[in-house]
Amino acid sequence: MQLPGKQNALGKVRFNFHNTHSVYLHDTPQKHLFNKNERALSHGCVRVQDTQELVAAIERIGKLDRSRDWRQLWRSDALTSVKLTDPINIHLTYQTGWIDEFGQVQIRDDIYHLDSPQIGATDSSFVKRAN
Repeated sequence: MQLPGKQNALGKVRFNFHNTHSVYLHDTPQKHLFNKNERALSHGCVRVQDTQELVAAIERIGKLDRSRDWRQLWRSDALTSVKLTDPINIHLTYQTGWIDEFGQVQIRDDIYHLDSPQIGATDSSFVKRAN
């Protein structure tokens, strides 16, 4: 196991949660990867663009121990496990199409081949794939 830090591909934070596929959320030191259209780089695990904001959101809803100094934890490369005071639900969705913030239709390749039944039932001539 790699220790957290700048050289670790998982970045400084890994969010473990119960699931049958061993999927977890993780930070990344390679923030430039969020600018790519194709992001299937984590072998099923999910990169989180702003882990500090996610931790802050979890703290705001009262699921983290408020007595800890989280800023000190971010500065440290020490391996630390933090348990939530109460569990939270995590819902992951697999989306190959959506409307972006500019109102444009965005379509990506279906790398897990889950869209095939739906694609066959629609007229996809209006869809333009991103490069």
